[in-house]
This record gives sequence, C-alpha cells and structure tokens, in this order.
Amino acid sequence: KATKIKDLLIDIGAKDEDDAKRHVSLGDYVCFDSAFAAFGDKLIKGKALDDRVGCAILMALAQKRYPHDVYFVFTTQEEVGCRGAATAAYSIMPDAAIVVESTTCSDVPGSDDAGFSTKLRSGAALSVLDRGSYSDKGLRSLLSEIAKRHGIQHQYKQTTMGGNDASVIHLTQTGVRTAVVSVPCRYIHSPSSVASLDDIEACRCLLEKFLEEEAEEKWHF
Repeated sequence: KATKIKDLLIDIGAKDEDDAKRHVSLGDYVCFDSAFAAFGDKLIKGKALDDRVGCAILMALAQKRYPHDVYFVFTTQEEVGCRGAATAAYSIMPDAAIVVESTTCSDVPGSDDAGFSTKLRSGAALSVLDRGSYSDKGLRSLLSEIAKRHGIQHQYKQTTMGGNDASVIHLTQTGVRTAVVSVPCRYIHSPSSVASLDDIEACRCLLEKFLEEEAEEKWHF
C-alpha cells in the first residue's frame, strides 16, 4: 500500500526552517534515485519504464525509412489527461494511429490469475478495450495476423483497467482508427519497474513489420 503523504519525511540535512528554505521551495518535487540495470534472464529494471520503453521502441523504428508517411510522436502528460496526444492528433490528423506503451503485469506470487492483465515474457500485448478506448477491430486483427505470420510472440491484454493516449486519439475530429501495442511491465508506476527485453523486441518487431507491410495493404483493414 502506498504510504500517505502525511507519513513521509525527507531529511535534506537542514538545521532549521530558514536553512531548509534556502535549498527548497514550496512545490518542489522529488523522485527516487533508482538506477537502470539489467538483471536475471534478459530483464531490465528502472523508473518510468512506462513509457521509456515506448520511447525506445519508437526511436529504434525511426532509424528506418518507410515507403509512406510515418509520424513518431513522443507525447507528454498522458497520466494527467493525455494532453500531449490530444494536441498532436489534432495537428497531424493521421489515417491510423498505434499507441506504444507499457501496461500492467501482475504475474507474481500471490496474484489472482483472474486479475492478470499481461504476463512477462509472453510478448507484445494487444488491447481490445480499456476504460478510455476501444481498439479498431480491423487494425488489431491485422497486427495479430502479422505477428502470427512472422512468428512474433504476442498476447492480449486480459483486463479493461487503465487507459492511455488512445482515449483521446481515437476521438479526434471525426475519429481515427487506433490500436494499442503494449510492453508488459511489473510494478508499473513504481521507482523500479521491471520489463523483459524479449517483450520489448517483440513489440518493436511487430510494429516494424506493420510499417513495412501496411503500405502493401493500402490501409485496407
């Protein structure tokens, strides 16, 4: 359980209130000093893997050229209203959108099997719906077909909890076909989240094949 704010204390070494005010101001924020590290069987841990892994995947995809226009958008303030995605979607007005994010993964001892959202080392997670959006059926099916065709490990997100930038993108103007591809992430939103390099690679590979092959499909979802 999260500790209540009134029970938290940060000791900065000040000798009194006046000394403390010389170093910090009302409204300053802090974070845990959690270093990135690789450990175990191809796992990584670090803070803000939601959505640093999404950024890493987009950066890798952006290294290649595609026979059509692709906008790689790095949004802000997803957790407080998807504000960056809203303005970006209105600016670009894409034919289709793929949201690349991290999602909850509760496959640890003591968890209820029925509450599993995704499982680590089970590949890219495709969403059907969540609290904010309903993924385009044709686009989601195409992603699944591409994964099967190329032997890319994938799974379906098994709960409808949470939300992401798709919630505002798919409602832009007259609507945008939108799907979500997620990386399972244990202890999400904590100072030390955990993700699998294999799951990250599965997401990258799936999206790369989609970008290479969707031009041939001519957006016939």
